[in-house]
Amino acid sequence: MSAVSQRNIGCIVTSKWNEENPEGSDSHQEGIWRTVHQCAVWICDVPTRRTVIAALTAVGTTTLGGCGSFGDKADDNSDEITTEDTTETPTVPATASTSVEEINTAQVYQAQNPAANVDSPVNIFVRAAGSTLRYVTVVITQQDQHTDNQTRTSQDTTAQTEVLAESVRVTPSGRARQRQIPVSIARSGVYTVHVSTANGQQRRGVIYVDAVHGDLTITAGPSIRIRQPVRCTPDCGDIGLGGSTTPFGDVQWPQAGALTGYQLKIANATSTPRQVTVMVDVNTRRVLEYDYRPPAGTVLQFPSIPPLQQIRMTVKSGSSRWESVFDGTRPTTVPLVVSTDGVGVDGWSDATADLRMRNERAPRKVTVRAHQDGRVVATASAQLEKGSTKRVSEFLDGPGAYRLLITAGSVSSNNTHMLKQQRTVLLTETSTLLVRARDGVDGFIVG
Repeated sequence: MSAVSQRNIGCIVTSKWNEENPEGSDSHQEGIWRTVHQCAVWICDVPTRRTVIAALTAVGTTTLGGCGSFGDKADDNSDEITTEDTTETPTVPATASTSVEEINTAQVYQAQNPAANVDSPVNIFVRAAGSTLRYVTVVITQQDQHTDNQTRTSQDTTAQTEVLAESVRVTPSGRARQRQIPVSIARSGVYTVHVSTANGQQRRGVIYVDAVHGDLTITAGPSIRIRQPVRCTPDCGDIGLGGSTTPFGDVQWPQAGALTGYQLKIANATSTPRQVTVMVDVNTRRVLEYDYRPPAGTVLQFPSIPPLQQIRMTVKSGSSRWESVFDGTRPTTVPLVVSTDGVGVDGWSDATADLRMRNERAPRKVTVRAHQDGRVVATASAQLEKGSTKRVSEFLDGPGAYRLLITAGSVSSNNTHMLKQQRTVLLTETSTLLVRARDGVDGFIVG
């Protein structure tokens, strides 16, 4: 039995039970588990699992009023929450630890007063990044319900009560790459999330349950990320500080988004709120200039910007400024981050991209040059027969935006017959830069 489980159970078991089962006996932990299990069924009549035990701790051990604080969700589309009408017969597990994969029923952590709950509970997801299997433990504790979200930082240490503790395994690929914690939170407030991995990584972040924040995603990769989005159209509650817009396109962006296009995301990876200025120009016309103050861990998400235009994105925070131009037709996600180092592409530190150049027409020479911050950082050139491919390992090294100049043509031909293309690509994790020469040339990042 884990230390977390012992702590939770110790808060629930009465002193009389402890006297009847003195510490140190082999049956002590099993006896405590059975009694807590019986108490949970007798008081609330809900399926027993580790998260339910933690929930009972969160709502107190001296009253029975907390039994309404957890309910089963019938399914992902159901708005009805059941707290006392379930007839499921709980089964005593062999241990107090339960993996997310084994749980089919979701629990909702909520206040008995409906006015204290949000309309859409916050779900919690854990996903893997990179090529390594990850074992992740998530512990969520409740902070002072009256804290102002705009002044809260991820380093605050107020009195806290544990809401849930879960462990989950996530894989590098397949359906198990992302898992949902079987508890969602409807009770308004600010919560702390503690995340640790089997290889010793640890991180603490904040969950905001309010009218603007969406579901929380914990990503375990070379480091741990704890992120929660807000949708800005262009305002997003108190996080938006104001600015100007000139809506464009059939959807009148940024009030609404296109079905496909450029998806701009800006994460605050610092431990305090940061002021951010976002500017978007379409074909040299300023369509958005807006100020935001996202709390720690918050991701500003904007509706998809319609493609088939030249898009210039500029993001400023403090003395740092990031700017790039996109002019392709391929849908592109633009993930940026505000960190203590400034504004940049939100990529993993070990990100690299192998180059794969493929010629699908007559024999010709294909050349790729990658520019970053106004300088050439990588060059590759090859004479390719029809249907042949040239590979270059780790052609791009490090996360960021790269401006590509791609050319293809016969060595003997003059420049008037040379195919040329410029593209901006974003490298965020280890992947492949694919360059194809057909009737034209193009390049893009693939997973």
